[in-house]
Amino acid sequence: MTAAPPPIALDDLDREELLHLPSDRFIRFTATDLWSARWDVLGKRATLARAEASAARERYFDAAPKPAAGKPQTRRQLIKELQVEEDAKAAWLKAKAWAERAEAAEDRAWKALQTTYGRTAV
Repeated sequence: MTAAPPPIALDDLDREELLHLPSDRFIRFTATDLWSARWDVLGKRATLARAEASAARERYFDAAPKPAAGKPQTRRQLIKELQVEEDAKAAWLKAKAWAERAEAAEDRAWKALQTTYGRTAV
């Protein structure tokens, strides 16, 4: 025996969710149809957020600053190598911040998916 889905109205859905409704039953949607559309859209958003977070983590790990090889010969070379290291560190910190934002967005997307209908996302 399954419990009836919580009440939901057509006005509760956003544009993307409305586009996921079955087109053969215009205006005669059941609560199950509405929840199914919301579940599908939130699932896709969460999956996309997970992929973006994964890509951001990859960029973060790839951008880690690497120590300079060997000793520079001249003062100019030393300054140039220090500038390269500083640029790499700045890019690394930017990638880290992007990865953290993407992970937070992923968490929010999955939480929205889980709380929408009282289900647990896989």
